[in-house]
Amino acid sequence: ENVTRGHLVLVGGGDKPPEAMRKFVELAGGPQAPIVAIPTASSEADTGDYYVKLFTTEHGCTDVVALPITTREDAMRPDLAELALKAKGIFFAGGDQSRITQALLDTPVGAAIAEAHARGAVVGGTSAGLACQSARMITGEGDFTVIRANAVELKLGLGFIDRAIVDQHFIARQRSNRLLSVILEHPELLGVGVD
Repeated sequence: ENVTRGHLVLVGGGDKPPEAMRKFVELAGGPQAPIVAIPTASSEADTGDYYVKLFTTEHGCTDVVALPITTREDAMRPDLAELALKAKGIFFAGGDQSRITQALLDTPVGAAIAEAHARGAVVGGTSAGLACQSARMITGEGDFTVIRANAVELKLGLGFIDRAIVDQHFIARQRSNRLLSVILEHPELLGVGVD
């Protein structure tokens, strides 16, 4: 079965390299493509506005909207699901990846994002917006002073990556123990650390 799926453009955290953001816009179909920003991981009230401004002023995008989702109730809204479904680019902000999955898993907006990606939309994200993409998601809880199985808490992620597990801020925050511990527990997965 040949399944069409969109690309993933995932940033490890910190500064968002202009090259990566340009590639995200290009894969979405260019500056006129409909793009949605998902600020859910962030606890900052202006995160959605920040991404709308980033895409419009720095990348010339003309059809950008932030989806104001902080709770599962927000992710049940049909109007937000419709915007996600029509998007050609979907970008997840950084923060706490557990906030993303708690709000989106098994909701209309979550399903719409998956459907948009299946149709070819590009999904992007930075930091927590990267961590949430694998089927098994590192939450940030656990004992990172050791390398051993069962030392790191994993939860269900969005599942856009199914044969690997991703970790963010890899070198900057010395996450090698964390990822090695996960791979000890799940040797069937490829560990990918992104800085």
